Amino acid sequence: MANLSWLTLAAAVFLLPYSGDGGVQAAVEPTAWRQPVIADLRHGDIVFRRGVGPVADAVAAASFSSVGRAQWTHVGIVAQPALGGPLYVLHAIDDRGVVLDPPERFFSAAESAAGSFVRIDGGEGVARMAMNYVGRPFDGSLSLSDRQEALYCTELVYVSMFHAGIRPKVALRKLPLTEPVMFPDDLHRALRNL
Repeated sequence: MANLSWLTLAAAVFLLPYSGDGGVQAAVEPTAWRQPVIADLRHGDIVFRRGVGPVADAVAAASFSSVGRAQWTHVGIVAQPALGGPLYVLHAIDDRGVVLDPPERFFSAAESAAGSFVRIDGGEGVARMAMNYVGRPFDGSLSLSDRQEALYCTELVYVSMFHAGIRPKVALRKLPLTEPVMFPDDLHRALRNL
């Protein structure tokens, strides 16, 4: 440990999974949460994941708040495009734009360290609205004012909710060189307070 710099140690602590209650959670069984979450999903649920990798770490760091490190770094909407058909997660991702993925891919170990969902009244209408955005490009500028020509994950969910008549009060954050941004963790908090 004497060879570790304070920066290396700080980075190691920063990358530990955050439990949401101010503590660090132990990695007991990294896949135990997946099947119960996936099995309970319904059309219109808003799904959240704690992503893995540098993009998720950057989102978590940028959305750090007085509550602590962000627990959720990506968000999507559960949709059932065909009546009686399989469920998909509709989400906006940087290299693919707005896409439909099976929940097993959205919550895969390669993509997520933790996952959850929030079931809201009117969620089915939100999913129907979100289907209109499939195929749109990812909004790398994180702009909420570009008329939804391109969307980032939280913007996709919020705009779909707005057009379905649901208007949660979500905190916006100002980052250097950007207009205000809406983060998945802030949307999660707002939905829990609906």
